[in-house]
Amino acid sequence: MFALILSYGLSRMQFNISASKKEFSKDEHIPALLLFHPQVSFQDEEAYKTGKVILQDKASCFPAVVLNPPASADSAVIDATSAPGNKTSHLSTLICNLGTLFAFERDRKSFSTLQKMFSKAKCKNVEPINADFLAVNPMDSKYSKVTHILLDPSCSGSGIVNRLDYLVESEQEVDSVQEDRLNKIAAFQLMMINHAMEFFSVQRIVYSTCSIHAIEDEHVVRAALESAEALSANFNLAPPSQVLPQWKGRGYANEMHDPTSVVRCLPGEDATNGFLVSCFVRE
Repeated sequence: MFALILSYGLSRMQFNISASKKEFSKDEHIPALLLFHPQVSFQDEEAYKTGKVILQDKASCFPAVVLNPPASADSAVIDATSAPGNKTSHLSTLICNLGTLFAFERDRKSFSTLQKMFSKAKCKNVEPINADFLAVNPMDSKYSKVTHILLDPSCSGSGIVNRLDYLVESEQEVDSVQEDRLNKIAAFQLMMINHAMEFFSVQRIVYSTCSIHAIEDEHVVRAALESAEALSANFNLAPPSQVLPQWKGRGYANEMHDPTSVVRCLPGEDATNGFLVSCFVRE
């Protein structure tokens, strides 16, 4: 087991920083998350080298917590896009290294890195699979007991603070070229959600992105709900009470029927990367 540690994204005002900058605080929203000053380095720390500590932005911790799979020997969970493995290792911890956690990664090089990370973090319940999640047959008996799926597919990455995209991109500033690119990404993201909904026993699907754009976020969520309705898949969004109710940031107004059912983080406002988290539940 390990602690999740946030190495950046919080202002100096939130800590009593000494010259060594070693002070930390426990996060108020995420269990096992410790918050450190952005300038603290863990590269030479033994706990980091041995996988006992994982460095991750606070917002990136939200998907696993919202998915909330049961800690049971019978648990069957899928992380559809596992690399680099931080969210997968977080899930592994949340279910106490029990059950089976299928971790998909289609890129061979990334898959090799993924395997090393799981070994270092001692994730004994993870089964890494070098395959495209979209190519997996939902009716395969191997996945017949999967009840929870985490989807964090490729996105524009416009919410990542150290890319500084959020300083130059906004919903109003998306030009036609950028909009075409975002629409293509959104089509792929929607395909991932629709595929996840085809798994026979799945009860809960978390879809997240590190994007600030409604095209990839609220619009995709809205389209997934419409697809579910058209296919009689019986999926709806989890109520706000099940999606980090203590977090104030919610979806963009007027972009979906109930923006309070999704969690949104805004860079520069929430001391995190830009992020959106939604949760589909089968009725």
